[in-house]
Amino acid sequence: MDLRGNTAVALWTVICVEGRVACAQDQDISAMLHSNVLSHDRLADAVTVLLANKLATPFIGAMEVGTIMTEMFEADPEVEEIMAADILAHALRDSDDGTDLLSVLLFHKGFHALATYRLAHWLWQQGRRQLARFFQSVNSEVCAADIHPASRIGRGIFLASGCDVVIGETAVVGNNVIIHSGVTLGGTGKERGDRHPKVADGVQIGVSASVLGNIKVGEGAHVGSCSVVVKEILPYTANKGVPSKLAGWLVCDVEAGGNLVAGQHPMMVVEATKK
Repeated sequence: MDLRGNTAVALWTVICVEGRVACAQDQDISAMLHSNVLSHDRLADAVTVLLANKLATPFIGAMEVGTIMTEMFEADPEVEEIMAADILAHALRDSDDGTDLLSVLLFHKGFHALATYRLAHWLWQQGRRQLARFFQSVNSEVCAADIHPASRIGRGIFLASGCDVVIGETAVVGNNVIIHSGVTLGGTGKERGDRHPKVADGVQIGVSASVLGNIKVGEGAHVGSCSVVVKEILPYTANKGVPSKLAGWLVCDVEAGGNLVAGQHPMMVVEATKK
């Protein structure tokens, strides 16, 4: 089913259908599915229950976390739509038709890390900065994602389930960006103020790559695994190496398939001319 352009309500309908099918297939998981999915009326309620249990600590229990999340969803209903776009992005990375939304919601650590960041970011915007930093710390411990709550991250993001991701305070990430495990969007240690990368829409950043400093990564660009980027990257280019260098230009491959929503662009690399 193609859910692109639709709302969290449509996505939630499909998740519930997947949940009922899963219950019919395996009774041993039915209690968990009813508690976390089928007993709720909307996506926001299910995310609240899931994260409340995952983020609970001896200092702030599940009930308190749930209350804070409910407050966020009531104050800013758009957060639910953003989370729906994140779920869809993760599902489309794992299957061409996005048919496993349920598993993303329940089990994907990358989505859980993003949802926790969105809670912390909302708290930061409300001036509740110590509580925001608390959830940043819990996110790092539980999901291995150290994402500063002041950073700005768009919608439709794919964050690899292994995480081990660091995103700095002044970093900006656009929409439909793919971030693999081990990625750092950090500073150089020599700057103050606005000191972290600005990543445009549709960028893909490979495993264990580092992008350092207040530099731009252009729309649709690819950063190769284990690369270290310290200079601006042009839109729709492939880049790799330490330090990263231009490896080629990305152009449409009309014979290839792909999912534009999830950032799986049908692209091919035209190698840069060697000098």
